[in-house]
Formats: sequence, C-alpha cells, structure tokens
Amino acid sequence: MIEDAQAILDYLPSYYCTEKEQEYLPFLWDAFVCNYENKKYQFSFLAYHMSFMMFVYFSIWKIKSVRPDCFQKALIGFGKDIENKLLNSGTPFSLSELNERSILRFFKLIGFDNGQIGQWHKIIDQRNDVAHSNGNIFFESQEQLDEKITQILDCVAQIQNNMKEVLFAIFARVLSEEEENFEHFQEVLLRQNYFSQQDMKMCLEFNFNSLAVHGKKKLIGQIKKQYVEAYNNEDE
Repeated sequence: MIEDAQAILDYLPSYYCTEKEQEYLPFLWDAFVCNYENKKYQFSFLAYHMSFMMFVYFSIWKIKSVRPDCFQKALIGFGKDIENKLLNSGTPFSLSELNERSILRFFKLIGFDNGQIGQWHKIIDQRNDVAHSNGNIFFESQEQLDEKITQILDCVAQIQNNMKEVLFAIFARVLSEEEENFEHFQEVLLRQNYFSQQDMKMCLEFNFNSLAVHGKKKLIGQIKKQYVEAYNNEDE
C-alpha cells in the first residue's frame, strides 16, 4: 500500500521557496514509511495526515492568491491578530495556526458545501483521537490504515478537481508576465506558486488562445511540448 499512498506526493509542490520548506516533506514521508514498515500504524497515520494537511494549506494558499477579497471575507470570526497574520504572511505554512476543522471551510470558496466538508472533518477527528494519550490503539492492522489512506486520497482528488479555475488563473498570470524564457516560467510556477505535478497536468487543459496570453507564441509552443511530453502520457 506504500506504493499507492505515494499518490499524494503528486499533489504536493515539486519545489519550495526555502531550504527548510524543501526538507519538510521528505521528513514526513520518511516518518510515514518507517512506521508503516515497522507496523506502528498509528504513528504512520499521523505522518500521512500531516502530508494531507500540507496539501490543504497549499491549496488554500493558491485560492488566496487568486481570490484575496473572498479569502479576507472568509477570515471573519478568526480574530484580528490571526486575520492580519494570514493576510500578510509569505508562507502557506502559516495556515497551520488555524484549527484544522475550521480551515476546511475555506473550500467553500471553490464550490464545496457543508455536507462535503463535513465528510472530510471525519479525517481530522480521527487524527485528533490518535494524537492524544487516551490509552487506545486505533490502528492495529495494516488494513485499517490502508482504508484511511484511501479516504484521504479520495478527499485530495475531490479538492483538486475543483481547483481548476484557480490554477488556470495563476497559470495565466505567470504566463502573461513572462517573456520567452521557459525555464524562468517554470521556476516561477513551481517554486513561487508551489505548483504540483497534478497542478501542471491539469494545465494541459488551459486555453492557450485566451487574450491573457496573447503574443506568447514561442513560449506557449515550448510549454505545450514540455507539458505533453511530461504529463499527457504518464498514465499509459
């Protein structure tokens, strides 16, 4: 199941802005694998859940960059200090200061309702149960953990499917600001905007004939060639 669980890595950023951020995911993944292989499934779940929350934070960060006014309105009720910090912060990891159940409500900004979000709350509740010294071992078998990993991956896929408009907006913005340097375009998209492999794959559906990217014929040609080669046939 470790091989199946690796699917979440494709939804997480390929590159990060700082060396410290770059080290964090490998640290979590190593903790997940080591505990999984040593049958410490409860601790393996904790590490995998933290990877899931990374996906949540980076997705909401992208939503914030495209819909800042909506994001600011959604912060009502969180308190002035938290509101100011999140609006002015330069890292998606700042979202970790919010209650995990509450933070999922930001996905209303991309079309999810309370019923859908409520289903995801069960993942948070399970993590809360596991993370306390309550005398219980909640994951006593690999099958129990594998089932939870499947639920997390289903949740991730649902969120990703609703991120298309946000991703396209970021993609168009970066493309419109770039001249003809494909390498620099990739650097801005991947590192500064934290795009994942799944984000890049989704951008194969981007409308390259839009006015927002008018006059970028050479760069668009490079992007199409590179993206089709890298992502279009990866499932074959």
